[in-house]
Amino acid sequence: MDVIRLSPSHQLESGFTLIEVMITLSVALILLSVGVPSYRTLAARNQQTGEINQFLRHLHLARSVAITHGVAAVLCPTLDRIDCLDEPDWHKGFMLYLDHNGNSAPDPAEERIRYGIPSGNIGISMTSSSGRKRITYRADGRSVGSNLTLAFCHPD
Repeated sequence: MDVIRLSPSHQLESGFTLIEVMITLSVALILLSVGVPSYRTLAARNQQTGEINQFLRHLHLARSVAITHGVAAVLCPTLDRIDCLDEPDWHKGFMLYLDHNGNSAPDPAEERIRYGIPSGNIGISMTSSSGRKRITYRADGRSVGSNLTLAFCHPD
């Protein structure tokens, strides 16, 4: 029986060459450089949408509370959860309260229904038009005053 012996130069080796590894890493780097900025944009839009939806829930709740309790409900920006701010910056926090006496100011005896604090760690600013620093719903569910414009701005 004849035995065939292979010399070391004829033996098969498995693995990758340096050129194959470099090409693979180059393609991966190109894909990452395209994908990461797109992901950041998508994440920023999702965060912004979340903040808008949270504020919309408070608007719907304000209208519902006004109708249910038969009294005006006011949504206003606040820092201390006691008084309304006299500025159009809502990203510091906002509260919903019942305005029994109709003075558009939260008196100590008036019930605070809900507080909202936007996610401050993502840096979205919420600013209303300068003429509308409060949102008031009457007992019949209609809004008082002129239109409101809210701007939700992400720093990116």
